[in-house]
Amino acid sequence: MDFDIARIIQRIAVLAPGFLLAITVHEFMHGYVAFRFGDPTAKLQGRLTFNPISHLDPLGTLLLILAGIGWAKPVPVDPRNLRNPRRDMLWISLAGPAAKHPTAFGHLLAAFRWTYAFMHIIAGFIADRLHEAIKGMRIVQAFGAEGYARLSYAASREQLNGGLDRLEAFLKS
Repeated sequence: MDFDIARIIQRIAVLAPGFLLAITVHEFMHGYVAFRFGDPTAKLQGRLTFNPISHLDPLGTLLLILAGIGWAKPVPVDPRNLRNPRRDMLWISLAGPAAKHPTAFGHLLAAFRWTYAFMHIIAGFIADRLHEAIKGMRIVQAFGAEGYARLSYAASREQLNGGLDRLEAFLKS
């Protein structure tokens, strides 16, 4: 096994956002459902939060990065505080895994939206570059390569337009 720090950093960058989102929503939902059924333990211990740091288990996080398998700190639940412990524990235990499906669907929609937005940004960038290239070709056609070389040093469109106006006035005189 090769030790490649670039691949490890890439793996962390790819896995971290999804992992943090998944464990946060999963553990929050366990605590939230327990709270709704009458157990304030998770809330009292500060675990009824969307802050991923309160849910991270150091060893579970490290193993996720290195081995691809990991876990979070379990949310504390005291069955004595529940109204109907047998039934309520079933719902509490199902809440975490059940929350992952809507989270994954929302993440998928967000990924498509960002991909779509990114494609529009890239298309706009390409269109701007093509527009600038066409303007450059027109300048070369009008003034030759030497005139284009002088005009290409203009830093902004205002400078370019001002330079063209001065050049046009000069050529007319």
